[in-house]
Amino acid sequence: MQRKQASLSLPTRTLSALTIYFDGDCPQFSAEIHAYRRQPEAQGRTWFDPASRAEASLGQRLNRAAALRRFHESRANGELAQGMRGFAALWQLFPRTASLGLIAWFGPVSWLLEQAYNVFLALRPLWRKAPAQGRQQG
Repeated sequence: MQRKQASLSLPTRTLSALTIYFDGDCPQFSAEIHAYRRQPEAQGRTWFDPASRAEASLGQRLNRAAALRRFHESRANGELAQGMRGFAALWQLFPRTASLGLIAWFGPVSWLLEQAYNVFLALRPLWRKAPAQGRQQG
C-alpha cells in the first residue's frame, strides 16, 4: 500500500475528484459527514464508509483498518491526506469552513489540531458503535 503524502499541496476548493473516507459506525463522524454532504459543494464527491463496505472495495491505496482508524481524503492524483490534514482539505471545499481549512493546513495550527485529533481518536472507542454483523456490502 503506497501513499503519496509527504508532498501534499495546498488543497483548492475546485477539486472535483475527491474521495472522503469516514467511519460510518462512529456517531460523531456520521453526524459531521451528514452535515457536509447536505452542502451543494459536496456534489460530485465520493463519500466512502469502509465500515459498511467490503475490504476489496477500498482498492490498493488504503486498507479498511487504516480507513476506520483515521479520517482520510484522497485525490485523483494519488495524494492522500489523513487526520486533521484530511479535514483541512475537506474544509477548503465549503464556503463556511474554507478559511478554517486554510488556517488548519499550515504550521503550528496544523500540529496542534493533529494533537487534539489524536486525543479524540484515543477516546473515540468509548462511543463508537460495534460493527453490525453482515452489514458489509460490495
